[in-house]
Amino acid sequence: MKKFVIFLIIFCSSSQFIHSQNKPSKRSDILGIEKLDSISYLNKRILKLDNQINIINDVLKTSTFEFQKKIDSINNLVIDKKIEESLKPAVSAINIQNSLIDGFGTLYTYITGLIGILAFMLPLLVYFFSIRPARKQIRKSKKIIEDMNMNLDIKFNEYILKNKEQQINSALVNIKGQDKFLRSTAFNFLQYSINQSDLSDNQLHEIYKLLAFKNDLDENSKIILSNILCCKKNQYSEEYFKVVVVNEKAPLKLIGLHYFLFAGFEQYMEDISNMILDSENPEDEYIQILLYLSSQAPREIVKIINYNNLNSKLSDEEMGKVKEELDDSKYDSIRKEINESQLFNVKN
Repeated sequence: MKKFVIFLIIFCSSSQFIHSQNKPSKRSDILGIEKLDSISYLNKRILKLDNQINIINDVLKTSTFEFQKKIDSINNLVIDKKIEESLKPAVSAINIQNSLIDGFGTLYTYITGLIGILAFMLPLLVYFFSIRPARKQIRKSKKIIEDMNMNLDIKFNEYILKNKEQQINSALVNIKGQDKFLRSTAFNFLQYSINQSDLSDNQLHEIYKLLAFKNDLDENSKIILSNILCCKKNQYSEEYFKVVVVNEKAPLKLIGLHYFLFAGFEQYMEDISNMILDSENPEDEYIQILLYLSSQAPREIVKIINYNNLNSKLSDEEMGKVKEELDDSKYDSIRKEINESQLFNVKN
């Protein structure tokens, strides 16, 4: 642009100069001076114009730059506006999603709190509305079951006792009869199938009458019935065994001794003394009693060997045999009591 302006100025000046060359020579001097002034003036104008052109160029450059900046700014604004417009749906969607997330967060907080409350309350609710009533019901059920079991046990025991009583009564009736098979079955039942505690006083009385008055009983039958009678203290056992220990043979006498041990040995010392002194061989009877007591109740031997009504009535020979028996080692557990006893220090 600058070059184009300079070219125009030079072209105009050259045209004027060529035109002046064609004038008459008269005016050549005047024109020469004027031309010099004009050239000088033109040069100055050219310089001035050049400066102005430079200024204009600078202004144009600046304006162009500013204009470009404005255009760029406008373009950027347009682009930003378009982007903003295009992002509005996305922003709206994001805002909606954020709202939903916030809503879910709030809902989650409420739900978590509710779950926490339920987690705390649920055990209490379960206890008060389920476990506690169930326990009460279980206790009631247990009480009912216990009562039922107790009643069943009582009823069952009553049935067993009643049935056992009927069986014992039938056995005692069969013993009185003449049928050998029924009698044998009855004795076996009494020997192996009952406890002495199962017998009533009436049944013991029946057994006593069989032993005392039924003469056709053999020794084995008497032993069976005597073993039943000896394990319960009552008036029938007292009467029977006080007679048995004096009058019956050894097996029944030993059963009598068993009854005395069961009922209280010391209160029967006079009966035992009579059993020994009334026998055909008092020393042998004495020794049999000692042997029996050594295996059943060794401490009871001390009571016999200190019973003066017995020991003072023995002969020296009988007493010597008894002492000889007591020297045996099976009596060592009461050796001191034996050496200090009335038997070993009696004076006939």
